[in-house]
Amino acid sequence: QNVCVAATAARCLGVSDEDIIAAVKNFGGIENRMEPIGEYYGIKFYNDAIATIPHAVECAVEALDDVDTLIFGGMDRGIDYSQFKTYLGNCKLKNIIGMPDTGFDICNALLENGCKKNIVLAQTMEEAVDAAFRFTEKGRSCIMSPAASSYNVYKDFEDKGNHYKKTIREWNEN
Repeated sequence: QNVCVAATAARCLGVSDEDIIAAVKNFGGIENRMEPIGEYYGIKFYNDAIATIPHAVECAVEALDDVDTLIFGGMDRGIDYSQFKTYLGNCKLKNIIGMPDTGFDICNALLENGCKKNIVLAQTMEEAVDAAFRFTEKGRSCIMSPAASSYNVYKDFEDKGNHYKKTIREWNEN
C-alpha cells in the first residue's frame, strides 16, 4: 500500500515508471517494520516492533503470506481490540503467542470463545521465542508484531525489537 501511494506521488512529480521500479527494487526497508531477521532451523523470522496498532499487524501478516506464528502484546492503551480478536480467530495463523498485557487478555478471550489455534501465553520474550521455535512449521514464518505499545516492559518499540532479535540469535547459538 505504501509503495502504491509513493509511486503515485512520484508519477505526479514526473518520475518515470522505470525510476520508480528501480527505487522500489533497491529499497532495503526500515528497521522494526517487517524487518527480516534471518532463517533459523528452517523458520523465517521477522521483526515488526513498530506495529503498535492491530491494523498494522493484520497488514504485515497478510503481506508476508506465509506467517505461521504471531508474537504480540504490550501495554494496554485502551484500544478496542474486538475486530482484532475476530481477525486472529479467523486468519490463517496456526500459532498465537501472547505477551503481557494485551496479548494475555486477547489470548484468554480467544480461548474463552473456543478458538482452536495453538495459543501460548509467554511472560517473557525468551519464552515467546522458545515457543516460536517449537511450534512454527519449517518453511514458514514467525513475526513479532505487538499491536500495542511496549512501554509496559521496554523503553520503546526499538528496544523491544532489539531484544527480540537478540533473543532469536541467542536461541540459535544454544
